Amino acid sequence: MSRKRGGIFAALLAAALAVPAARAESPASRGVVLARAGWFALRPRRGLKTLDLRRAHFVPIQEIEISTPRAAQRIRPRILAVNKGTAPAEGILIRYDFAMKIAPQSDPKKAAWAVPFMMDEWRIPRLLPDESKAVPLDPEILRQTLSRLKTAGFVAESLRFEAMLEPRAGDERPLQTVSGEIGFKP
Repeated sequence: MSRKRGGIFAALLAAALAVPAARAESPASRGVVLARAGWFALRPRRGLKTLDLRRAHFVPIQEIEISTPRAAQRIRPRILAVNKGTAPAEGILIRYDFAMKIAPQSDPKKAAWAVPFMMDEWRIPRLLPDESKAVPLDPEILRQTLSRLKTAGFVAESLRFEAMLEPRAGDERPLQTVSGEIGFKP
């Protein structure tokens, strides 16, 4: 009889432990997550004399040729924020930074990651349940940084960004970061 009670007690204990674990994994507790990250480049169009970058079409890329600092205007990193919860999320803050792997022009084998040269944030006022938003990060200062590197005798080999959701008091989800790296062709 005690063996039977022990089996029932073990089953009840396992069920009691499974309920909080299932609740922790429920969509309501997940809330907003960063789903994807990557680099995109402006797709050139023939006959287009003016570029409206707000309505331009960007395509995913892994590496790009940056022959001049002005060519840096064609690339944009993007991340995807998704609300996997059951309630609307408000006041979402995404923080991000950019860093470059640089090397002396005379010896490209001595490349190293430099400290981030830009840090910024992007706000999403409201995200409904099961809604997603592609967040474009703007590396405008990239042009200036590439110009300064060139005059100092250095060359950029790759560019990386990292982004994360700003943690809030009472958040139960773990901290999450996403990153994307793009290589520069010589």
